[in-house]
Amino acid sequence: MIDNVVGLIQGALNRKSSHELLARVDPMGYFQEMAAIANMDLTTSYEELYRALLIDTPVGKYFQAFLTESGSQVAAHSAEHGGRSLAEVASIVSETDIELMRNSLKKGWLEDFYAFVQSLGGTTKEVMTHILKREADYRVLRLVVNSLSSNQQQQMDRQALYPSFGYLYPEGTDGLRKAWNDTTVRAALAPFSSYLNLYEQCKSFYVGQ
Repeated sequence: MIDNVVGLIQGALNRKSSHELLARVDPMGYFQEMAAIANMDLTTSYEELYRALLIDTPVGKYFQAFLTESGSQVAAHSAEHGGRSLAEVASIVSETDIELMRNSLKKGWLEDFYAFVQSLGGTTKEVMTHILKREADYRVLRLVVNSLSSNQQQQMDRQALYPSFGYLYPEGTDGLRKAWNDTTVRAALAPFSSYLNLYEQCKSFYVGQ
């Protein structure tokens, strides 16, 4: 659902046709409000988007958290209570890097999923805990290698997206927060041989030689 939501927002901002947007959605993440969002003119109306997406869908609370983290508490509050001005929301939605938004939403969802699994028992908890920890670790590694060539501010933005659990957490993620190049990433991953090997195999696709 999150990928569908972000795709709709991105497409609407780029003024893609509703037919084209809806043709690209993943049926597994379909929800009723999609058609309405695809037809919205996000250059003029953000209140419709807020009400259709952030209030009426399961991903609403993750968008709320994203807006808050982006310094938009006032905008979120005014939108929720029918305020006329959504300038702050408009600015964040239109100016934020779409992948930053996507990763922020998925971080919140992943942490909630992990917390839910911890309330279960037996084999379900054991298996799902392992799967989600691996997913959290892969997300951290993906964020790291994708931002090695980025500036300092982008690296700081990246760090806020690390999930608060996983096999790398907390020692590995703490080390990766301080990493800024290939050498420091390798040092941070040294205690985690399987992840270090994975990084070595994949880094050529991301790290400039």
